[in-house]
Amino acid sequence: PETRYGLIGPRAIQGQLEDLGIEPPSVATIQRILQARDLTHPLGAGTDSAFYPWLEAWAVNAIHATDIITRHIRGGEKIQNLHTIDHYSHAVSLSQHADKNSATISEHLLATWSKLGLPQIQQLDNESAFNGGHTHPRVIGRVVRLCLFCGTEPLFTPFYEAKRNYQIESFQSLWDAAFWSRHEFRNRTHVQAEVPLF
Repeated sequence: PETRYGLIGPRAIQGQLEDLGIEPPSVATIQRILQARDLTHPLGAGTDSAFYPWLEAWAVNAIHATDIITRHIRGGEKIQNLHTIDHYSHAVSLSQHADKNSATISEHLLATWSKLGLPQIQQLDNESAFNGGHTHPRVIGRVVRLCLFCGTEPLFTPFYEAKRNYQIESFQSLWDAAFWSRHEFRNRTHVQAEVPLF
């Protein structure tokens, strides 16, 4: 019963092994073991049956892509990591927050645009904080209104098609391997202090 609502996946298993005083294998090794025993399942139900034409960035600030990656600090604190990348220059803007509501996303985008410049197109996935939620489908969300107010066109990737946003997904894989997985962070302030070094 005490694990009914616990975290799952390789990082959770790694943490449990550490708590038991056992030197854990790498996250990749744990993932391979889970896959070999059919204990994983794919996210979403997307297929490759449709063709989605995609834009190629033609200049700096032509297209920015933004995504959220949620991570947990050992001990319970949840951190929402917001990442934005310029498709052309690969310049990035990173911020860490306690939540991922539309006000927080808007704050991140404004800080990013003041640092990198205002993009012509802002690429987002279908996270409800980006699109305004699914409760009221005809209401334009705060982030979309911000984009339109600033003269930036919001562009949403199709459901279950993360590969259509490959620039930010590739960056997040690098961030996870070279930054998050290499350090044991104490809290969000510690992460914020280390991000500029990354």
